[in-house]
Amino acid sequence: MILSESLDFEDTEQMPTLVITPSTEVLEKTYRACEPFLSQQTPPLAKEFHASYLTRIGLMAKFPRAFVSLDASRPWMMYWVLCGLKILGEDISPHRDR
Repeated sequence: MILSESLDFEDTEQMPTLVITPSTEVLEKTYRACEPFLSQQTPPLAKEFHASYLTRIGLMAKFPRAFVSLDASRPWMMYWVLCGLKILGEDISPHRDR
């Protein structure tokens, strides 16, 4: 059964109402702020730069001092770095044993 067939459009009590909440307003403001950028052409992805960064920073044997608080998240970060490299088309087989 099609929904429009089950609703009597003359009976407004059956019609759902639009509820505007503070989060809806924030979503609309965010969309309006981002809309000009969304209509522009996407710049090309610098794959080599991103792959180099992920390999250099994400696969370090020891984190820099600023990253010490993330030691407990190291397996999770390693997962995302390897996923990023795989998406970029990089060979991740040398990093599998780590």
